[in-house]
Amino acid sequence: MEETERKGKSSGLVATSTITHATPAAFASHVASRADEADIAPQLLDNDVDVILGGGQKYFTDELIDEAKDDGYQLVTNKRELDRVKKTNKVLGLFAEEGMAPELDREDTQQPSLADMTETAIDTLKKNKNGFFLMVEGSQIDWAGHANDAAWAMKDSEAFEEAVIEAMDFAKKDGNTLVVVAGDHDTGGMSVGGYGNG
Repeated sequence: MEETERKGKSSGLVATSTITHATPAAFASHVASRADEADIAPQLLDNDVDVILGGGQKYFTDELIDEAKDDGYQLVTNKRELDRVKKTNKVLGLFAEEGMAPELDREDTQQPSLADMTETAIDTLKKNKNGFFLMVEGSQIDWAGHANDAAWAMKDSEAFEEAVIEAMDFAKKDGNTLVVVAGDHDTGGMSVGGYGNG
């Protein structure tokens, strides 16, 4: 992302984990440990990530939020507010204290889906004529695997697919966008079951 910024492009991070979690943090911070989420949060802003959407409110102090607003970020905290994002080049969306709700529970929250966040990120970032880089993570597919929870994994995989469709729809219209989909790693032994402990 630092190279992206040097080239005058916009950048964004979207995740259903805390936005300071390992994968998004790896793109825009330098810390000794992935557990240093309180140190990662200000680096996302200092490194000028234009769109930051996910969980992790607890890592963004009131002072940090004020700094973000002063730097031109529009703060949003629920789906309704995200849907209203229009005339801004910077968005900070913090939708949960920690990780966001699993997709299975989305309708019981005011949180946007991964596809909702992806659509808003693209709509915001595409305003830059130099282009943009966007990382979107379906974080909880991994968490569901660790928990050996097939229903959770399947529903969050479906939510990730819907986010990929948003990206592909934009790429087809744009004609100059590369979409890369990669697996983090497999967990949980889903093919052989494995519920419970052991």
